[in-house]
Amino acid sequence: MNPALALIALMSGAHAQDEAPAPTEAAAKGATTYTLDAGRSVLAVLVKYDRNALISGHDHIVQASSFKGTVTWDPADPAACAIDISFPVTALVVDPPGSRERAGLEGTTSDGDKKKIKDNFEGKSQLDASSFPQIAFKSTKCTANGDKVQVTGPLTMHGVGHDVTASMKITADGSAFSAKGTFSGTHADWKFDPFTAVFGSLRNDDALAFTVDVKGTAQ
Repeated sequence: MNPALALIALMSGAHAQDEAPAPTEAAAKGATTYTLDAGRSVLAVLVKYDRNALISGHDHIVQASSFKGTVTWDPADPAACAIDISFPVTALVVDPPGSRERAGLEGTTSDGDKKKIKDNFEGKSQLDASSFPQIAFKSTKCTANGDKVQVTGPLTMHGVGHDVTASMKITADGSAFSAKGTFSGTHADWKFDPFTAVFGSLRNDDALAFTVDVKGTAQ
């Protein structure tokens, strides 16, 4: 099945690993800027096929194999946070190792199908990578909400900056940073249609489910 989307933005080709010690809950003093590590992070979107279509398809994970990102975070002042993440559309990959299992999806995707799916979502009717080569997120507001932080800002893809809000669990100690959360959207939010084939008998669902699981170290 051919997912129409990627991103955001915002998961790397490998799932977040546990080699590095997890940050503690101890609050660092003042704001610290962390560089995010794509090799230990995940930015991905679950693209489902439309269950109302005449032909059944498959759900897929589309994940960023690499990205650049920084987070400025002050545990004493969540509102002062600043998050900046970007990567090229061409960095998106389909069903990287372990991603389907983590998402609870059965089966595997052949290399040939992965290439077809990637070609489709990079194409003119989908993300149009030749005209809009970058996907990016930049926070505009962070609000504490219990033990989580609501992070808001435009996720830009297909040349459209659409505001999203992710509910994030953030942990930082001045040397290490970790944040994990989810948010949702639709193809329509970024002004392109879900992928279709066989005269519309096979198509993707409009809804998109994003996962963010990032780790970083202080600059």
